[in-house]
Amino acid sequence: VSAVPVQASRGGDTIRLVAEDTALEIDAASGTFRLQQGQTVLLESAEAPFGVTGPRQIMLFDRPEETPVYGLGEKTGPLDKAGRSYSFLNTDVVADHPHSFGGDSFDPGYVSIPLYISRNKRQWFGVFLDNPFRTFIHAGLHHKPGVAFHPG
Repeated sequence: VSAVPVQASRGGDTIRLVAEDTALEIDAASGTFRLQQGQTVLLESAEAPFGVTGPRQIMLFDRPEETPVYGLGEKTGPLDKAGRSYSFLNTDVVADHPHSFGGDSFDPGYVSIPLYISRNKRQWFGVFLDNPFRTFIHAGLHHKPGVAFHPG
């Protein structure tokens, strides 16, 4: 596999990275971003995409309700993970979290792979969060301006 060349440009507050027909635009002033392939928007940040509350950092992006959520490593439950919340922290499940051995009543598990896979129309994409710390993903957040979101 050969590397794909990336072209970077900046115009005002907009930073644009382009590789073949895929582009990432970031507004340096607000932190908003848009990932686009051709004319199809794959991933777009919420209006206020980043926040910090104490030791926690939050990143929000808009996901149309009909968009499925796959991946998330070895998380149990249905194939489409949309509408559920997940915690990522490598831990000994049996020792740290009481649960039944016959079901999927525990989270997190032994492995933390925060890889979010989804599709928009016919385009597939993945987002990998390279983060060694405890991570929380709510795969069904419908952010409304002025409404606070507090992960569990």
